Amino acid sequence: MSTSTSELRWALGDERDFAALADDWRRLEHRHRYRSVFLSHGWLDAAWQWRRQDAQLSVATLSGAGDLRAALVLQRQRTRLHKVPVRCLQCLTVPDSQEVDLLCDQHHEVAVAMALPDLLQQLQDWDVLELKPLRADAMALACLPPALAATGLRTRIDSAGDNPVVPLAGGWERYYSSRSRRLKKGNNLIANRLRRKYQRIELQELPLASREERALARRLLTDISADSWKAQQTSTCFDQPGPGRFLERLLARLGDAGRVRAWVLSLDGRAAAAELQLDDGETLSALRADFRQALQQDSPGSYLNWKLLEHLFTERDGLYRMGPGANAYKARWQVTAQPLQRLLVFNATIAGRAAWVASRWRQALAERPPKD
Repeated sequence: MSTSTSELRWALGDERDFAALADDWRRLEHRHRYRSVFLSHGWLDAAWQWRRQDAQLSVATLSGAGDLRAALVLQRQRTRLHKVPVRCLQCLTVPDSQEVDLLCDQHHEVAVAMALPDLLQQLQDWDVLELKPLRADAMALACLPPALAATGLRTRIDSAGDNPVVPLAGGWERYYSSRSRRLKKGNNLIANRLRRKYQRIELQELPLASREERALARRLLTDISADSWKAQQTSTCFDQPGPGRFLERLLARLGDAGRVRAWVLSLDGRAAAAELQLDDGETLSALRADFRQALQQDSPGSYLNWKLLEHLFTERDGLYRMGPGANAYKARWQVTAQPLQRLLVFNATIAGRAAWVASRWRQALAERPPKD
C-alpha cells in the first residue's frame, strides 16, 4: 500500500490538540512497525506534565484520506551542541524515557518520510532537530536520513549508549548459574544479613486497578524516592513538582491498563525499596528503582533487583530491559544489550551550519589515530 505525498497534510498543534488526539493516536500505535509503550499517548501525556515547566510543546500530525498517518511530539529548548548555542527541537522525553520514534503507519513509511521536509519548513525558528534515544529498528533511522539528504539537509547518526537486557527464557536456575561467582556470593551475604536483622522480608507488586490503589502507590513510591540518595544529588525525585506530576499522570493513564507495574520490598512491614516498570506485553522496562538511603548498609536495592528478576523468570517470557546507563549492578545481571542511537538534523541556519561543522570536527578528532 502506498500514498502520494500530495495527499498528505501536516498540522501543528499544542497541548489541547494533543489531548484531543488520544483515540486516533491509539489506533496509530497499532499500525507502527513495532509496539512500544514509550510511544503511547499516555506515556507522552505523562512526560509533558514533567517537561511543561521548562519547555514548549509542538505536536506534528500527518493525515491522509481522513486517517492519522504519522505523529511526532516535540519540545523546544535552547541548548548547546558541541559548544554551539542552538535552538533545538527534540522528541519529548524525560530522564526515564528509553526510546523515541516518529510514530507512523508502517504501510505509509516512505510517503511519510518524503513529506517530512514540508514539516521542517513549517517548524520555524530551529537550528537542530534531535531524535534520541532511537532503537536500531526505529522508523526514523530507516527512512528519514535518505529522504532528508535528498533535500540538502545534513543528518548525523551517533551512538546514544545501550539498554542492558535480560531475556526471561530458559528458567531461573539456568540463568542464575551463568552469573558470576562474585555476584552470587554477594547476594548470599545480603540475604543472610537481612534474615538476621528482619523477621519479615516481603516482595509485593502494588495493585493499580482502582483510583484509591493508584493514589496509595503514588504516595508510597514518592516517599521512598524522597528518602533515597537521589534527593540530595538530583532533581528527579517524585516529591519534586515535575516528576510528581509525571508519576500521577502515568499511573492515571496507564496503571489500570496493566501497562505500569510497581514493586515494593518491605522489611518488617516498612517499605525499603521500590521499582517502577512499563509493560509492553513482550518487553518489561524498568523505569527506575529507589531505596531508602538510611538502609544502604542492608542493600535493599540489590536484594530487590535479585528477587524481582527471580520472580519474573517464573511469571513470564520476553525481555526485561534494565534501562540505559552504565551502572555496575546492571552489568552483573545483563545478558545482552539493545544499542541506542541519536539522529541529528541540521537546518541551513547560521547556527545549524556551525553545529554541523562542530560535529564533523569532533568526529575527526575522535577518529584521529593516537600518537606513538
